[in-house]
Amino acid sequence: MVLCGALLFYSVSFSGGAVWSLLFGSHSYSCWEVYKPLGIVYLLWILIELSCLRPSLQRFVCAKAMGMYVLCLGSICIGLLLRCFEFFDGAYYYWITAAVCIPLAQWVGYRLYGGSRKIEWLSVPLILSIVCMVFMLLFLSFFPPDNVVFR
Repeated sequence: MVLCGALLFYSVSFSGGAVWSLLFGSHSYSCWEVYKPLGIVYLLWILIELSCLRPSLQRFVCAKAMGMYVLCLGSICIGLLLRCFEFFDGAYYYWITAAVCIPLAQWVGYRLYGGSRKIEWLSVPLILSIVCMVFMLLFLSFFPPDNVVFR
């Protein structure tokens, strides 16, 4: 997953700035631009797991949606911490985020799916929030606001 995310991350430079690569790849080292390829790869991994494992749908979607939020928040927090301590270097930022956030998101997803807690009641709000997250991915890729998360 980390290597597929890296291919998407560097797809803008590999393709010479093609339009499709701007939607899926990263043209800067902002928190959003690092999260975007990792989030896309994580969503594709969720679809692969869903088609191969055929798990209980409600519980699986809840667990993976929480993992998606851990991935997003972890990416933003790591970026802000690196900026606060002035250790920010774009290439290192992607690899640190990928090495920390993807295993953490997977662990949260598997822990919630295999755990004994009742999480099915979260399915509708989490599904709606993931749909909103996908629309945000599309919208913010073309119209990023001017704040620290997007610089």
